[in-house]
Amino acid sequence: MKITESRPMPESSPSIGPERRGVMSEPDYRIGIDEEQISSLESLHEDLYFVTLDFFDALGRTTVKRRLSSPG
Repeated sequence: MKITESRPMPESSPSIGPERRGVMSEPDYRIGIDEEQISSLESLHEDLYFVTLDFFDALGRTTVKRRLSSPG
């Protein structure tokens, strides 16, 4: 909010590149159906991704009355 002077616009959002990808030590478990598996890293990624999208959508609607649908 400091960087954008409390007006976050889609054009000024930072991107998140491959250098910021995480690694978890928990193993993945195949469940025996096609290529499906139980993956801690994938579950964490999905949770963070969708919660972050919701956060930026709400932030845009309350600050600049615009959806921030692609924050990086």
